Amino acid sequence: MSKITKDKITGIASILFGLSLLIYFIPYWVVTTDQLNHTNPDTFPKFIAVALIVLGAVLLIQAFMTQHRERKDNSAQGDVSAKSSSSFSWKTFVRSDTYCILATALTILLFDILLGRVGYLWTGCICSVFLLAAFRSKKWYHYVIVIAFTFLLYYIFAEILLVKMP
Repeated sequence: MSKITKDKITGIASILFGLSLLIYFIPYWVVTTDQLNHTNPDTFPKFIAVALIVLGAVLLIQAFMTQHRERKDNSAQGDVSAKSSSSFSWKTFVRSDTYCILATALTILLFDILLGRVGYLWTGCICSVFLLAAFRSKKWYHYVIVIAFTFLLYYIFAEILLVKMP
């Protein structure tokens, strides 16, 4: 995936996420009262949402301008070589950024589904190992470190800080 395509996707995602914050999440999840002055509990989240929208739009415009400039340069040079890869290759897909993004999103979804049912320890271990396998980590000690860190976090929060863990 080219840098321009990544910038376009990131810009659109940033704009959509900022709009969802402004339209849905902040009005329904941030409690405000009229008794407060100019600064409410929703002031900072609204600022972040607007900043996401503005910066996403800037990134999107920049990507389109770069693409237009590259097309102009290519047409001026007479370079009409276009990439046409119509066949799907599993090896290429597994090495792509799309695969990594998809694996991470599916792991977050799996974590959400399993956390209430199985508990933190099993869910943390399963999802961490799944992410390491998805990112093709071949070193055995990475897996040991991730599992040990999951147990360490559970011990710190559940036993020392007395935070109730699922």
